[in-house]
Amino acid sequence: QPGRKPESHSRRTRRKHGSKKRPRNQVTVGHQSRTHSPTSNPCFSSHKDYCIHGHCTYLQDLEEPVCVCMKGYDGVRCGVHLLQTGSGSGSGGLDKPSSMDSLHMTLIIMAVILSVISCFAILLMICVQY
Repeated sequence: QPGRKPESHSRRTRRKHGSKKRPRNQVTVGHQSRTHSPTSNPCFSSHKDYCIHGHCTYLQDLEEPVCVCMKGYDGVRCGVHLLQTGSGSGSGGLDKPSSMDSLHMTLIIMAVILSVISCFAILLMICVQY
């Protein structure tokens, strides 16, 4: 019909004619379908080893399991390793407060020592002339 908007290509509109809609409490793993009650946690059964670098948590409001990733990992299944940079909050750089404090302290001590040596050199040159 003219003036009618084309349907969006979301998951809900992709179903073939005659196919049944999957119930909300049914989880599909591979080619298997398992039905669980709304109070059961699929993280202990069908999604036990789902998260690669993290742990599975079931969100009852969304009625689906999600992965909570370990530090340095991201993605739906925590399979993406994030690169560490010196300016971020990663564990490899000099961005920790204790590392920055020790770096500043070292630079201050070196500046003081060089200043004292310079003062002694100037005094020695003055004393040698007279």
